[in-house]
Amino acid sequence: MTTPDPPQQSGADYLNGFVLRLQRELQDELRRVSGVSFPAIPEPEPAQRQRHTLEWIPVIETPTGEYLTIDEARVEMHDKIVEYISQRGPGRILLVKAKPGLGKTFTTTYIAQEVINGRVLYLMPTHAHYDTLTDMPHFNPTLWYHWQATAAPVPFGAEGETMCREIDTTQKLMQKGWPLSLACNGLCPLYQKQCNYRRQEHAPEPVIAAAHEHLALGMAINDYHTVIVDEEPIRAFMNETKIKATDIGLSEFAGPISELLSILRDMALSGGSWSGKRLLDQIGDLLRDVWALVDDVSRLMPAMPQISARSDADNLPAWFLPDLLVLLVGEWEAWRQGQQDWLARVEIENGLLILHNRREAWKKLPPRLVIIDATANVDLYRQMFPEREIEVYEPNVQMTGEVHQITCNYNGAGTFKDEAKLAELVELTRVLVRGYELPGIVTYKSATEAFQLAFPHALVAHFGGQRGSNALESCDVLVVVGTYSPPDGEIMRIAKTLNRERLRPFSVEETDKGLIPIRTEKLCAYNIRDEHGRVAHRVVSGLWNDPDLHAVMNAKRGAEMVQAVHRARPLTRDVKVWLLSSVPTDIPLTAIYDDPPIAPEGIYWRTWLKIYERVETAESITIQELADWAGVGYTYVSGNKWLDGIMQFYKDEWEPVRISRKKGLKRL
Repeated sequence: MTTPDPPQQSGADYLNGFVLRLQRELQDELRRVSGVSFPAIPEPEPAQRQRHTLEWIPVIETPTGEYLTIDEARVEMHDKIVEYISQRGPGRILLVKAKPGLGKTFTTTYIAQEVINGRVLYLMPTHAHYDTLTDMPHFNPTLWYHWQATAAPVPFGAEGETMCREIDTTQKLMQKGWPLSLACNGLCPLYQKQCNYRRQEHAPEPVIAAAHEHLALGMAINDYHTVIVDEEPIRAFMNETKIKATDIGLSEFAGPISELLSILRDMALSGGSWSGKRLLDQIGDLLRDVWALVDDVSRLMPAMPQISARSDADNLPAWFLPDLLVLLVGEWEAWRQGQQDWLARVEIENGLLILHNRREAWKKLPPRLVIIDATANVDLYRQMFPEREIEVYEPNVQMTGEVHQITCNYNGAGTFKDEAKLAELVELTRVLVRGYELPGIVTYKSATEAFQLAFPHALVAHFGGQRGSNALESCDVLVVVGTYSPPDGEIMRIAKTLNRERLRPFSVEETDKGLIPIRTEKLCAYNIRDEHGRVAHRVVSGLWNDPDLHAVMNAKRGAEMVQAVHRARPLTRDVKVWLLSSVPTDIPLTAIYDDPPIAPEGIYWRTWLKIYERVETAESITIQELADWAGVGYTYVSGNKWLDGIMQFYKDEWEPVRISRKKGLKRL
């Protein structure tokens, strides 16, 4: 219910249309949840394996067709998109899942400005992404207009001049939920034709570049032939509203709606926490009376206020009642059925009324919608666009470089908080990049300083930073150190917001960090097959018990891991990439290991990290010296044949000798 009004729409027209839409939505929601069932929460499946090691399992190969060369794939991708947009009204989404480095953005910008005979909306992850587009060699600035937000500086304007000249007041009103037209009509009734923000709707350029949010919020221009979305746009659908207790205004009408607002205001002012059953126990009976007024919902709505001064914005209450009522329908039905728990989307916390709502896709999106996303998760896109079919196009391209994955450890965020474990990962990385001139490293942001100190000449980046950039394309080896994972709270928030129809609660457990989703174990496949047709598998912990949570986790984590690996551009460059993570991805692997392949046979890799520098600088070594260096017994070294392993590992560098009548090695 947050789609902004067209620029010249009056406040009265806005409110009348809004009330009619709200009435229909409330009636539909009440019908939908009537008698909704609450299936039992499934019990977590027990782990099928005890040891987390690789297993090679025969799997029937699914035909994927012949590999395309890079040039062939680029031509095919171009032709596929052009064929799709040439259709009169496909209605379905074309989801282009092509690996980073294939030139998706290059291709779509070319098609937008040179092929499509009509207006194009090009949606970007950030406004800064526009600089990436302008750097394209074929970019024609005369064909593009960069749509600016109300708070953006006026291009080539005076210092401090923003697109909306009343931006402070406008932001206050919009943060309270009021439409932009309230400020426009009240503060600038005679200025709108000169307003820099409003005049954008008359931009003559055929390609409009804007941020992802317009995928849901829309804009004044609405005659688009095609919309192209660059990267995953989930942010556009998230709509968390936080209302201060003092901004919860009371209705001018006596009755249940006024009483409801009064109760919510008092609860928020109390500073306590209220949600789910605890909240509905206080307002559930009252909501019965509220729903009885749905057919006459216009009486619940306040009159559109009139403002004439900037100070008026401070005195207006928040405009949140429509979203509140729609969200409470499902919760009320759960409470009415006697449920003890459900997914709460209305909460009171720390003096705030918080609404977890989702935006719907803009109703005026054209039939042609192209999304380019290297790590597209189809399940997540179905949640974002339930009203459309999705066609996935994924060219089958052979990578030029190599990707080697080491699966012995998950290496999550907690690993990097342990100084000893972090030091071990730094040392392991040191071994993996030996012999290379310009290593690249991608890791957690908290660990970048440690790696920069250890590798002053390396290119060090962190997860989430400069996704899709070319900052690491010059490195001759890349090590991805760790498994990116979004916070559990973020995963649950996204899943809860996107799946508004779901009331069944998540399976959670109490920890010292609060409630977190229950993780279970599953035997998962990696994207590698041996010469016998067997596929590598490993038991991996994850959110397998809940498909909605897993879809969000897989999309967020998988996307970041794939982006990290491809920062070195292994698709088009002969570069080796090491992935230090146990998590399977859809990245084609060259090799996979339980433990790092860095040590001689018979010597555990962690032990080898302690002693390899001494071995490499010694002129001779004995079994006893190796035992002393490693902190193990003589018989352990002898029994595991460390001397033989070292001779094989360093071919033509050592020979067996007796040193003081003890077995040892001497350099050749």
